[in-house]
Amino acid sequence: MFFIGSYQCRVGWAIDDKPKMIFRNLMLKSKGRKGQIQEEISIGNDINNLELLRWSLRTQFDADVVTHFDAQEQILDHIFSHLSISSEQSIDHPILMTEAVCNPNYCRSLMSELLFECYHVPQIIYGVDSLFSYYCNAKKKANTALIISSGYQTTHVLPFVDGMLDAANCKRINIGGAYSTILMQRLLQLKYPQHASLITLSRAQELVHDYAYVASNYNDALDQWSSPSFYRQNARKIQLPFNPITSTTNSNGKCEEKEKLRRQKQGQRLQELNARRRDKMRSATKAVYDLLDIPDEELTSEQIEKKKRQRMLKNASIGRERAKRERDERKAQKEAQEREEEQKRLEDFDGWLEGIRQQREEILNQRQQRRSLKQNMASRRSHAAQERMRIITKLADNTGEDTFGQNDEDWMVYKAINLDNSDSEKEETRLNELESLLKLYDENFRKEIEDNSPEPADVATRYQLDIGIERMRVTEMLFQPSIRGVEQAGLHSTIAFVLKHYPDNVQNLLAQNIFVTGGNLQYPNFDDRLKNELREIRPFRSDFKIAFADDMMSDVWYGAKQWLLDQDDLQSVSITRSDYEEKGGEYLKEHVASNRYIPSPKG
Repeated sequence: MFFIGSYQCRVGWAIDDKPKMIFRNLMLKSKGRKGQIQEEISIGNDINNLELLRWSLRTQFDADVVTHFDAQEQILDHIFSHLSISSEQSIDHPILMTEAVCNPNYCRSLMSELLFECYHVPQIIYGVDSLFSYYCNAKKKANTALIISSGYQTTHVLPFVDGMLDAANCKRINIGGAYSTILMQRLLQLKYPQHASLITLSRAQELVHDYAYVASNYNDALDQWSSPSFYRQNARKIQLPFNPITSTTNSNGKCEEKEKLRRQKQGQRLQELNARRRDKMRSATKAVYDLLDIPDEELTSEQIEKKKRQRMLKNASIGRERAKRERDERKAQKEAQEREEEQKRLEDFDGWLEGIRQQREEILNQRQQRRSLKQNMASRRSHAAQERMRIITKLADNTGEDTFGQNDEDWMVYKAINLDNSDSEKEETRLNELESLLKLYDENFRKEIEDNSPEPADVATRYQLDIGIERMRVTEMLFQPSIRGVEQAGLHSTIAFVLKHYPDNVQNLLAQNIFVTGGNLQYPNFDDRLKNELREIRPFRSDFKIAFADDMMSDVWYGAKQWLLDQDDLQSVSITRSDYEEKGGEYLKEHVASNRYIPSPKG
C-alpha cells in the first residue's frame, strides 16, 4: 500500500498494523565523491541538513498532483529496496496507491505506465486518501456524507452521495499546511529581522504544530490580543539557539596581562620577519649609484636619464634610512621611558600609582573642558562664540596695508578660531594605557569600575521570540484565503456553495453527516469555529452533525486496510495488465473510495 502525499509518504504491507516506512517526499541529487561519476541520490529521511539544502530539494508533486515522474521513479526504487523486494525483473505484488482528488487522466496514465512498464506490477488499485479515512470512521457505512479534507497543499470539500464521490461538485481551496508554515515564517521574520536566518521553515513548522489554534471568532480575538494583559497571558516565548558569550578576563587582570604579552610577542615576531625579508630584498637588489659623480657633459642622453633615476632612488633610500633612525629613536625613547616608569614603580609604588592617577585625571579634565567649550560655542551669546566672531570680524576688515603673516604670532589666530574639540587618537591610546595599569595594580580602581559598569545583558533574552497573534493568523487562512492573496472563498463559504447544488433533502443528509479529516485540521478550537460558521450558513433551526477522524494522520492506512479485507473479489476493483493494454493508462476502475472515471475525449 502506497499513500503518497505531498508532505509524507507512507508505505507498507496490507497485513501490517502500521506503515513500515514514513518519510518526506523529497529527493536530493548531489555530486558524487572524488573519483565517482554517478550522482548521489538521497531521499526522505536520508537527507541530513534539510534547511541547508532546501534550494536543491526536488519533489514529484506540483501542488497535490504527481507530475515529475523521474523523481517518482527514484522514490519508488528507494521504497522497493527498503521493503526487501529482491526481484529485479518485476514487482510481483498488487499495489494500492492513493492519488489526488479528480486526478487528471494524463497524470494517472503516466503513473500506470511507470508501474506496468518499468516495474511490471500485476495489478493497481487507485483510491483517494480522504475516502479511505471516511471508510474507516463511517458509522454504519452511511452512503451520503460531506467530507472536509485538508492536507499539506490543498483543502477539499467532497460530497459523497449514494456511496460514490460526486466529482462534479467537488471543490478545492488552494490553502494547506505548507502556507501556514510559510506565513508563520514571514510574520516572525518581519517581527524579528535580526533573527531572520534563524527563523527557518522547519522551525516555523514546529511552531505551527505546537502553538497555532483557530479563533472561534476572529474579529473578537483581534480585540482581545490588543490588550496588553491578554497578550502577556497568552503569548508564547520561544528560545532560539545561540552561543553564550564567555568572559576571557578575571578580576585580578591576569588573563588581560597574558593577552597583552601574547600580542607583544606576536608583534615582535612579525617585525623580525619583516626585517629579514627587507634585508633579503636589499641584498638581492643592491642599488648602484655609479653615475652621480660624473658631469652631465660626459654622459649620453640615456645615461642622463639613468642618472636622474639613480638620484631619485638615492634620495628615497636616504629618506627611508632617516625614517628608520627616527623610528628606532622613538622606540628607544619609549623603552627608556617604560624602564624609568618601571624603576619608579619598584622604588616608590605609592608615588608611582598616584602619578598614574593624576595623569588619567588630567586627560579626563582636558576632555571635559573641550566638551564644555564645544557646548558654549553652540550658543551665540556665550563669551567663546563672541570672541570667535570678534576675531573673524577683525580679519574681514581689510583696511590699510595687508601685512598679515609677517609675524609668526599672526598664524595663532587660526588656532583661536578652529579649536580642536575632538579627542585625539594619541590621547585615547594613552588613556587606555593608564587605565590598564590602574586595573592591574589599583584594587580600588577595579572595584570602582565594577560598581559603575552596567550589568551584562542576558544574551539568551535577545534570542527569544514572542508568538502572540501569529498563533491564530496562520490558521485563519482556511476561512479567509485572502490573507495569503488567494482569490478564493473560505472553507465555510465553499461548504455553502457545495450544498446549494443539491435539493433540500440531500442537503439535510449531507449536513447530518459532515466528516472532517486531514492533518491540517487538527488545530485546537477548529470544531467550535466550524460549528459557528455552519450555524450561520444553514437555515434557521436546522440541524447538522460533525464527526472527526479518530486519527487524522493514520486513519487513511486503517481505512484502506479494512477496505481491502472487505473485498470479496480484488479483480473487480483493480486495474490489471490486460486492462492497461486494452483501455489505456488513464483507465480507472471505480469503487467506493476512488475517483470517478471520465474518459478523455477522442480527438
